[in-house]
Amino acid sequence: MTGRIELLLHRPNRNDYPYGMISPEARTVIGLRQTTSVDSHHIAKELGCTIKQLKIFEKEIQNDEICNWVKYNGMPACFGEIVTNTVICDSCKNRINYVPCVQCCTHQGIKCRNDAEPELPFDPYPTDAIPGSLDKIAVMEQRAMRGYSIFSPQDRCDFGPRYEPESE
Repeated sequence: MTGRIELLLHRPNRNDYPYGMISPEARTVIGLRQTTSVDSHHIAKELGCTIKQLKIFEKEIQNDEICNWVKYNGMPACFGEIVTNTVICDSCKNRINYVPCVQCCTHQGIKCRNDAEPELPFDPYPTDAIPGSLDKIAVMEQRAMRGYSIFSPQDRCDFGPRYEPESE
């Protein structure tokens, strides 16, 4: 790890006030702090920076009005970030690769600019992938590229094993 990464607070395009205005790096830090109890070493490794850079960055987050608002009100899962190292959710104790935890997150967020967009059709093929898993995220990316809503009402929404009823 070289520690030569530039950690930015805001995205240049400033879409979807307030959540989309925050950079992916800042959302990762906020999401990890909101959902998990990982230490600073883990977060620094996730961002590819040094502990010193992370501490400075977290002070910038603390002093930023928009980041502070998001921290106080909670970040909705739809504005979360993928993490490369699996972490444990403090609430549901599941292993997750996306923060904040999709299963536990109750923060709905405020109305965003994209909320006025028309509803997208659902994908006709539901997935059995576990919520928050890398498989589910890949399915969601494919749906977005094909013009479907990333969620489907028939998708799996639990973490338990699937049991098929026994045939008679």
